[in-house]
Amino acid sequence: MFDVGTDRGALAKMMRTRLVLTVAFALLLSFGCSSGETPDDVETRDVAETPDDVEPTPTAARDRELPDYTPKIQILREQILEVLDAMDTFAAPKVLIWGVGYDSKLWCNENENGTTIFIEDVAEWAELAREQMDCRVVMVEYDTFVRDANALIDQPERLTLELPEDIQAMRFDVIVVDAPQGFSDDKPGRMKPIYMSSLLSHEGSHVFVDDFNRKIERSYSTRYLAPKFGHPVVIGGRGGLAHYFLRSFGRASGETRGAAGPGPGAARELPDYAAKIEILREQIVEVLDAVDSFDAPKVLIWGVGDDSKLWCNENANGTTIFVEDDPKWVELAREQTDCRVVAVDYGTSVRDYKELIDQPERLALELPEDIRAMRFDVIVVTAPHGFRVGGAGRMKPIYMSSLLSHEKSHVFVDNFNRKVQSTYSTKYLAPKFGHPVVIGGRGGLADYSRRKGR
Repeated sequence: MFDVGTDRGALAKMMRTRLVLTVAFALLLSFGCSSGETPDDVETRDVAETPDDVEPTPTAARDRELPDYTPKIQILREQILEVLDAMDTFAAPKVLIWGVGYDSKLWCNENENGTTIFIEDVAEWAELAREQMDCRVVMVEYDTFVRDANALIDQPERLTLELPEDIQAMRFDVIVVDAPQGFSDDKPGRMKPIYMSSLLSHEGSHVFVDDFNRKIERSYSTRYLAPKFGHPVVIGGRGGLAHYFLRSFGRASGETRGAAGPGPGAARELPDYAAKIEILREQIVEVLDAVDSFDAPKVLIWGVGDDSKLWCNENANGTTIFVEDDPKWVELAREQTDCRVVAVDYGTSVRDYKELIDQPERLALELPEDIRAMRFDVIVVTAPHGFRVGGAGRMKPIYMSSLLSHEKSHVFVDNFNRKVQSTYSTKYLAPKFGHPVVIGGRGGLADYSRRKGR
């Protein structure tokens, strides 16, 4: 599954007899797929993903056995586990999967205590899926094209899809939008599945949208899912899997991260929050929820700024330490907060990040001995500057965070869409914590942590 793209289209043309079709599909279910799809060249400012030139690292999610998983399945194991964790929060989950394909057998078998329904628009694949699985497959016909996405987005009456009455009456616990194809103008696009998912979900649902880096997936989700669930959490890697759900119903893993209410973080009061703070309120709440999971949190913030007072005051029961390289900001922070501020000199330039990445001895940063001896519960990497050639870049803070954290820490990396942040995090944080969950918006805030049940 997961938009098999040109490989899928080519394979379908080769299936000329039922025997060949059946054998081919059985092999596909056994060995997985590799997508031939090329994502659109779209702005990804609001979506953080691992760059193409960064080798994915092994995920921390190794505990759960997935007998139907194969390395050729396009969706990452970490992303699959995020969906399965959501399913596990329901006693008898009702699951809707848009599209059938190579990983369909996995979704069907992993939900043996519930109901899984697939929706497919390619007749050959729908027929083969029915022969290979016990789960229900519903055949549909899309009358849309990718090229019409802009014109359709504000016309919900044209986005309705004819489905069996019993399905239209259901409200699904977990929905995965991964079809139909949407990689070229002549393909149907996922406009209708995303709109219909907003109708077929309830307030406690988890709706996942794959290939979230693409313009249609992102814009239609923002239009029809965000008003119901708020900002998504994006599980990075490849095209990005956006996870829409209300924080009041807990995270997919059973942890509550974010506050209850009509939008993310709406219920939590933040007296020191101001509009000039660059980090999104939703992202702040994610960090504070991690802080609250410890009795006397030890928090390390790389950088001071307009949000320093907030971080300091919200951790009244613990210890918060700031590390800053700008003398003026160091002085101002010491005047504005009671928390400790440590001045440092990075001695790096962002232009040297490729040269330094495999030289950890050059990434060590001189810090006071007591700080070097500490292992922090929560670390936020939001400095120094790294958006221009003259900036120091965040290579040292990311490397040092890998040393100053323990196995239960949360390490947050801001502006994760930048190559330095994603590359260095992949190199030094992912081996310890696995793939991050990325809280979307602006540059993206990556949360590296070993999540419960992983």
